[in-house]
Amino acid sequence: MVEAPNSLRQRARGDQPALREADARRIIHRLDLDVRQGYFLHLEKDWRDVLRAASDISNRHAFSVSCRAADLLHVAYARELSADLFISFDDDQVKLAKAAGLKALRPD
Repeated sequence: MVEAPNSLRQRARGDQPALREADARRIIHRLDLDVRQGYFLHLEKDWRDVLRAASDISNRHAFSVSCRAADLLHVAYARELSADLFISFDDDQVKLAKAAGLKALRPD
């Protein structure tokens, strides 16, 4: 579990954080407990398929949508898993996910 806790930590840093560090730590702890309890379904895809999908998304959208390699991998993995919803605090990542055909949103 890397992406969600890291995003929460990033939201709690800087001069004007969007989230207090104590709140971020509490949410991360609760999320970790929920994962350990089995509340989330763990799915895996073959990385070769994810890399092919990332390359395809780049070929189709990188000239018109800002995207880093990590964004391509996140979106490709979500698409390969047939995710119902893609959520990100990164506006560029949300735009890329939408361009790739995913239902995507950025939380307030």
